[in-house]
Amino acid sequence: MKLTNLVVFIFFSFLGWSQFSLESNFSSVHIGRNQNLTLNYQWNKLSLYSGVKYNFNKLDNFPVSTMIKKTAWATKNSENIGGVIGLKYDLVRLKNISFFSFFECQQSFTHTRHISVIYVGSSVPNPTSEYDLVYQNRVDIIGPWWIFENNIGLGYHVEISKGLYLTSKAGIGIVAFKNTDEKNIVIFSGGNWEFSEILSFGIGYKFNKSK
Repeated sequence: MKLTNLVVFIFFSFLGWSQFSLESNFSSVHIGRNQNLTLNYQWNKLSLYSGVKYNFNKLDNFPVSTMIKKTAWATKNSENIGGVIGLKYDLVRLKNISFFSFFECQQSFTHTRHISVIYVGSSVPNPTSEYDLVYQNRVDIIGPWWIFENNIGLGYHVEISKGLYLTSKAGIGIVAFKNTDEKNIVIFSGGNWEFSEILSFGIGYKFNKSK
């Protein structure tokens, strides 16, 4: 019991030296777009945050030359949900604005969707123009994939009232992915990864101020 009491005392002591904030961000990432909600724990200049995200299916403009970029497609509700975890480090603090560096990992378990146009024949025996040719849209649903987007970059917070602030960040990194469908394995000669990017805008609220 004495050890338990000591652990509880240390835990609440750290709470007194720290501050918590709740933050929601709309993010454009390598695989698509999402809205996330994270709980932030800040101690001095370092912040640790984690939470959940909701991936949005994109209905149009699917690229055909990439496997992962902007192709995330949930086939059921659980695939819209993913995880977010990250670190921030304050670089400069001014009166109502602070700049920070960050590392963030976003995890997804979802399918990818690809739309392509395939030539299937002609509408007449002897086609004379492109209008005589027949094409068909092909939709391929591949996966599901485990996807981990890892980005580093810079951002800022702007305090707009007591405890309430706006935030934005941008960065680049690497996304790693693995197809779990044994019947539809996609193998890349260079490895299952691509360069990634993130651009995020959000709003947050700080519950208590650091001492």
